[in-house]
Amino acid sequence: MIVVPSWTEWSLETDNGIDLFAFSDAPIVERLHFNRTIISEGA
Repeated sequence: MIVVPSWTEWSLETDNGIDLFAFSDAPIVERLHFNRTIISEGA
């Protein structure tokens, strides 16, 4: 299992192929009305 935050760039390479599944908590976050805000200092 590989867990990568949504704000992080990443890549994956293989010589033999791979089955990749993506999961997101976006529907739950939207339904519960949670807000995600990233505030960068000095921006």
